[in-house]
Amino acid sequence: MRFPKIALPRSVAALGLAALVFLPGPAPAGDGPAWWDVRIRIEARGRYAVTRDGTDVAGEYAYEAVWTGAMEKDDVDYLLYHASFETVRWEMKERAGRDADVKLLSEKDLPVRPAFRMNYVLGEKGRLRFFFTVEGFPVPLSDFPEKFVLVLPCSRNESPASSAADYDDAVTEGSNDVSLDEKDLRKGPSKRVFRWAWKRYQPSSAQPPAGPLLNTHEAKVTLTITPHR
Repeated sequence: MRFPKIALPRSVAALGLAALVFLPGPAPAGDGPAWWDVRIRIEARGRYAVTRDGTDVAGEYAYEAVWTGAMEKDDVDYLLYHASFETVRWEMKERAGRDADVKLLSEKDLPVRPAFRMNYVLGEKGRLRFFFTVEGFPVPLSDFPEKFVLVLPCSRNESPASSAADYDDAVTEGSNDVSLDEKDLRKGPSKRVFRWAWKRYQPSSAQPPAGPLLNTHEAKVTLTITPHR
């Protein structure tokens, strides 16, 4: 069976896998699956707030996206291929100022939005782990003397950007370890749901009474894997 023509993600292309169409090899020993469909749906709701020089800023957002691809076994490793991506929902509101000077902004006012990056998959000690990031952007959106990078959800141990450094340490509830037992890949379609809450206070570079940036969100990731022989 020939796979549909799909583009490789940058992380795979960097390994020298330049072909856009591939033919899966023989089915694994034991007549297991030859390849798998992979679908990742991420949903997030978050907010941020900061006070400086008598100005209060508070924002909130809702984000939902779906990534789909294909995966095949490569000896002890796995190859992951990108097929499609869709931002299902992106809404954002920001309120800045006090009393009569309040200014309202939304996602329609500035062309910024999260950037989902599906980086790679790794078999590790009997577990299959998926590594992704959702890259943020500077906030507040309004005119403010200091900007912070909005930290958005990412999987465990996947925080290459400085804004997401030590992300795992700020998970306050649940788990962002998006993974499953490798043996489950042979049992049929698998569906796993992961939920977590995250919170961080990022210090301001200004002297007190400038307050820190509160950055918090709740995330839900649904991982669906469908085997094919």
